[in-house]
Amino acid sequence: SLTTSLTGSGNNRVGMSEVASSAATKMASLKEAREDVFRSGGHTIPMKLQFTVQRENALQQSLRCIGAAPVVMARSMSVTFSGERGFDAGGLTRDWFDTMGRRLMEEAERGGGHLVVLPDNTLGPRPLDDRFSELSAIGRLVGMALWYKQILPISLGSVTCKLMLDVPISTADLQRLNPDLVKYRIKPLLRPSGLSEMEAVEPLMFMSAATDHRPSKELCPGGATMRVTEENKHEYLQLLVKHYLCDDMQDQIRVILTGFWDIFPLDILKNSGLTHRELALLISGFPDLDPSDWRANTDVNSEGHAQLIGWFWQMVEQMPEEDRAKL
Repeated sequence: SLTTSLTGSGNNRVGMSEVASSAATKMASLKEAREDVFRSGGHTIPMKLQFTVQRENALQQSLRCIGAAPVVMARSMSVTFSGERGFDAGGLTRDWFDTMGRRLMEEAERGGGHLVVLPDNTLGPRPLDDRFSELSAIGRLVGMALWYKQILPISLGSVTCKLMLDVPISTADLQRLNPDLVKYRIKPLLRPSGLSEMEAVEPLMFMSAATDHRPSKELCPGGATMRVTEENKHEYLQLLVKHYLCDDMQDQIRVILTGFWDIFPLDILKNSGLTHRELALLISGFPDLDPSDWRANTDVNSEGHAQLIGWFWQMVEQMPEEDRAKL
């Protein structure tokens, strides 16, 4: 297995023109379906959405405007930064999305923002954050980036993108965020004799494992008295994964999703065929990944597979940028 600490080089964002053709086609169909829903409700799509904000307070002012606006979908969008000269022919709108994304990221890195930097360096909602109106506006902002075909430079985690599409989260998502839990709790339980080996220490109930930061908790009603068996251990693992990925931020995730689904309702998202990886790439663009830099900053945990690892990096070097980003 490979664990990566990647520091990209060069330009780390590219435009929508380089989005994989399949994802771009799905996105075009998604927007057309959204317009149909909008019109079927007797509404007319406005010609232009206009924002005027102060650059130094752009994030807070913009989130208030986005949250208060009845509709943020229009044929076009223009932004004015107070006190700055310029006519928005597209550049100021790109500047605004870039500013919004960077401010969200900077606040997350400082520890006081609406989002938090996760162990895999992606972003997720800050647990227990009660600024729900602004969290909803962030969800709408993500939807606006898709609607207006703009790049929003934030790296959303796989869990958030999967939940946006109502795709089940999995052990692979947990592996990126809490590899120790996967190694010492989940993988042992999946072995043929894993349950009996674990129960040699103590009976395994539908309870989460206590950590330094949170006590043990029922994974379902009555979990404290429900014993894990071979028949229900997969249900137990599914609940365990969901608990560790979402429990402290369930309300925050729900609010962000509600804002996002206001722009693109869930039913048309599911019908679009977009994968969670394609959705993440459409939102954030493709990172320009240098294979040499990537390899130099990768720790290899597998021993005795030097030739296989060499083949892997040869494959990475030959990949198109789109496929490297998906990897």
